[in-house]
Amino acid sequence: LRMHGAMDFVAVSESQVLLIDYKTDSVPPAEIARRYRDQLNAYRQALQILYPDHEIRVYAWSLHANDSVLITP
Repeated sequence: LRMHGAMDFVAVSESQVLLIDYKTDSVPPAEIARRYRDQLNAYRQALQILYPDHEIRVYAWSLHANDSVLITP
């Protein structure tokens, strides 16, 4: 499987990686999570390869709701 995409925001500390991907959909946060879970978990897997000893935290940021949406593995 080949994918193309770009991570919007990534911050790396000594033990954690934070990924935030901005979403413009005008839908409730639960729908954001449903729509983008596969995409953002693919990003999570890539970050886990790059940073194997780090905790990876992944969020979608809903611009419509002005709130974060936790993306679970």
